[in-house]
Amino acid sequence: MVSLTSLTLSMKTRIKEDIESLLSSAILVSDTDLAPIPIYIADTMQQIAGVRSVVPVVIGGCIAMREPGILLGVPVSEILSFVPYPQGRLPSSDDVAEFITTDFGASSLRLKINGSLKVITQYMSAGLNMQLVGTTEIGGFFQGLAAGTGSVIVTGISNAQRMLNVRGYATYFIVRVSDVAVADQVIREIKATFPRTKVLTERDLLRNLGNIIDTLDALMFSVSLVSLAVSGLSIMNSIAMSVAEKRREIGVLKSIGADNWHVLYIFMLQGIILGAIGGMIGGAAGYALTYLLLKTFLPNFISIGLQFPFIFDLGAYFRGFSVALILSIVASIIPSWNATKVRPIESLRYE
Repeated sequence: MVSLTSLTLSMKTRIKEDIESLLSSAILVSDTDLAPIPIYIADTMQQIAGVRSVVPVVIGGCIAMREPGILLGVPVSEILSFVPYPQGRLPSSDDVAEFITTDFGASSLRLKINGSLKVITQYMSAGLNMQLVGTTEIGGFFQGLAAGTGSVIVTGISNAQRMLNVRGYATYFIVRVSDVAVADQVIREIKATFPRTKVLTERDLLRNLGNIIDTLDALMFSVSLVSLAVSGLSIMNSIAMSVAEKRREIGVLKSIGADNWHVLYIFMLQGIILGAIGGMIGGAAGYALTYLLLKTFLPNFISIGLQFPFIFDLGAYFRGFSVALILSIVASIIPSWNATKVRPIESLRYE
């Protein structure tokens, strides 16, 4: 339970960091049907009070080295606002056939800096030879765009428009505002000026993706309930065996005047001790397992190259410990109660 809770918390943290890195104090604008939008709209949005800058972005599918990928066109002057500074350099202009990709993408394409490959799109079936000029660490923007294990090819916006046959158009506009406080006013003006646009903010994306993670969290909790039920049965079986083995001792206690609650107390305490020790060890083991999954298994055995932060949350630990303790108490009730029904005469004859 602790391990699953820790994993979902790690995913939530990573998603929040990725969205904040992409849309911090910014608004994502697209067509309601995701159709290309005339790029001159950027000039109109730029005139809205509170808008600091408007960045057009072109996104489309492509094939590189016979594998599907994502072609991303961004003004070269804005690339560094999306990704860490790359090894090598950025494309020299918006219309040259040069690109950057992630370290993982370059590895999967078996390509080194200054190497070239043919990139095919729906509108350029013959393909275009493009030169890799830089690589960067995997980032939230890249990973959010990547489909499966596909590479993300980042090039100048004019080159991407030519390859995707959308000259003069953009797929998205990233509208950066001067102050978060004016974001709602900017959104109202954009919608009033361009009724067919769909506007998303950082809060919207966090809420939508948060709902997905919460659903996944509930699913993981349901899975953990199965293991908890098995643990409860194990505790119940341990106490029942202990009662069976201690029938003679129970009889001795009752014969010298022990009440039922004395016997109940002894075996309930045994169950509570088992639950407390199991909760502490299980919580520590859960975090150790989570650390190994995040730092060893995911980077080395899953090909997307995605890194999740390891989050140590005392709240999750104490929740797991509390559940273990409550479960042990509940599981100990029946065998402990049965122990109080042992008759002294019969138990003294028990071998």
